[in-house]
Amino acid sequence: MFYTSKNKFVYILAAMACAFNTIAYAVDSSSEKTDSSNFNFSANSTLTSNYIWRGISQTENDPALQGSVTLDYAGFFATQWGSNVKFEGSDANLELDSIVGYKKSYDQGFNYQLSATRYTYPDSANFNFLEYNLVLGYKILTVGVDHSENAFNSNGPGTYYHAQTQIPLPSRLALGMNGFSVGGILGYYDLNSDAGNSYTHYGLLLDKQLNSYFDVSAAWSNSNGSGTGDLGASHFLLSLNAAI
Repeated sequence: MFYTSKNKFVYILAAMACAFNTIAYAVDSSSEKTDSSNFNFSANSTLTSNYIWRGISQTENDPALQGSVTLDYAGFFATQWGSNVKFEGSDANLELDSIVGYKKSYDQGFNYQLSATRYTYPDSANFNFLEYNLVLGYKILTVGVDHSENAFNSNGPGTYYHAQTQIPLPSRLALGMNGFSVGGILGYYDLNSDAGNSYTHYGLLLDKQLNSYFDVSAAWSNSNGSGTGDLGASHFLLSLNAAI
């Protein structure tokens, strides 16, 4: 593993975020967006045919109903996210993720987000763990790294690296229709043997924005994870998302 100290990793994330902030500011100091001085509230709900997380089904390939609420102020935010889950040999049937962090965007297309996520399973506390997250973005490309010193409460570290993109489709490529976009993701989960086997996953996405509140998507996901059986195999899934 690359990191053996939780505090060291946090310092590295903070340093990377500060460096990215300096670079973005140097591109055009006059382009920095002014953060709202008001609190903002948003909510999101999703119905999906399969809850895929980092290439692995968290519902034994069954459907999931998910939702989140977010409160943000001047770049600082707190999110509570939830979903039904299903794991073989476990009593866990609910996942609750609590996220706090800071994000910033610039007119030149740069953005970053630094956060911490607490994964909680009320009916199976032996899965609970804390993870630190850093996301850097430029226009249509996003890259990130997530690290936990106690992945899946295994007493072993895990670091997840990922890159993804989502590109609006011109109407001429979508039979004259608007609101379509395509995307892709590539991720690598570097796990200590106590937490599981390291693996790579990848996927594709086709999304259609129906209106200001709803969008539908079709996605394909696959991984080379060993020991996951059908949970990490090739899957197609459909999702309906609502946002306010």
